[in-house]
Amino acid sequence: MSRDILQQVITDMKASPVKVSIQVDESTDVSFCSQLLVFVRSEVALRGRVLTRVFELHEEIKQFLRNQDSDIADHFENREFILSLAYLADVFKHLNELNISIQGTGMNMITAREKLSAFTQKLPIWIKRIEKGNVANFPSLDEAAGADEELPILTEMKDHLQELIKSFQGYFHHGEVSVEQRWIRDPFLFNLDSMDDSDIMKDDLVELQANDRIRMEFESMQLDMFWCEQLKLFPQLAERALEVLVPFATTYLCEAGFSALLHIKTKARNRLDASDDMRVALSKKESRFSIIIEEKQQQKSH
Repeated sequence: MSRDILQQVITDMKASPVKVSIQVDESTDVSFCSQLLVFVRSEVALRGRVLTRVFELHEEIKQFLRNQDSDIADHFENREFILSLAYLADVFKHLNELNISIQGTGMNMITAREKLSAFTQKLPIWIKRIEKGNVANFPSLDEAAGADEELPILTEMKDHLQELIKSFQGYFHHGEVSVEQRWIRDPFLFNLDSMDDSDIMKDDLVELQANDRIRMEFESMQLDMFWCEQLKLFPQLAERALEVLVPFATTYLCEAGFSALLHIKTKARNRLDASDDMRVALSKKESRFSIIIEEKQQQKSH
């Protein structure tokens, strides 16, 4: 099955109108290649859930620490500490929701950039609400604050959110989609007047927008797959779109590969060459069983 999938991929690459090349980093020293024995993944998404759970059980945790004569129990008597804990639980919950929204096999640079842009645009609004004493965006903090009108951590919250805005500014900085290239996201709703008349691809966009069949395909397909389908009819448009869509937006596919490897290459099978099994596990190609059977010699009974 692995060989059949590999053959399909090679055939598709050779038949593709786009030139495909596989490059190897020259600095890689293959002579010291070694087997991966273990892969440890840190679940950052668990932090938000842990903080939320700690906040929910802070009274029980305080009592437990008191029974253990631990000095840490004093922190759970501190109101400012409890408020900070509630705030962090809410912040990590928002970040985890954002992180989950940009995961998956169909994620691309444009969609991920849009989601991060929307999140960063919310932060200044939250800061303005905090300045007015409104913490509605932080339900755990709102619960911990109760009826108190003044919160001692509002200044720290404001400063933290401002630093959070700065930390997001470096994401997807390179290769940003210009106004004239927003047709990649939705070629049918794109306003052609915003595209330079000297761009020869504007003619292709006019023809594409007039095609009802292609419009139906766009509504039923993922964005990257849609532009792959247009390589034959509109090669220039498709190639420019794929230059933006092809780069990995997140490490999801890499992590999915490691997860598959953990299931395939167990401790009892640590000498296994997992390349064929990995190809079958990760490839979207379906094995052509009829062709595989035809290529094998039948074993007749004696």
